Amino acid sequence: MTQLADDQSYYSQTMAGLPVLSVGGQLIFSYNRKQELTRFTQTKVTHIKRLRDERVTITEKDALIDLYQFNELNSGDVVGRGLLGYDTQLTVNGYDIYLPVWIFVVTHSNGKQQLVKINAFTGENLTS
Repeated sequence: MTQLADDQSYYSQTMAGLPVLSVGGQLIFSYNRKQELTRFTQTKVTHIKRLRDERVTITEKDALIDLYQFNELNSGDVVGRGLLGYDTQLTVNGYDIYLPVWIFVVTHSNGKQQLVKINAFTGENLTS
């Protein structure tokens, strides 16, 4: 479970033991000021099919090094702990293709936060 805000919490579906990080595969609970459940939203990834054999993913450390190489980090920036999970990056013939990504929250020296995604196979920066 992850707390999104004071009035929401969410659970994520897993694939191959990793959380789904996109809008598919989530169960979100919303609460009122009395912490009473007011609604929930559920999405689910179905018809999961592995497209290739299991490959080794890069480490969190290697993903951070890639962030520096892509000039995503500047002096004074703070990087939160990485999270490895599945995110959808493209759709082919109406099917979402999920791949493992490292996701980091970067707090820049000006205080702005950015969600940064690194392909856990290639180290490619997928941040849009």
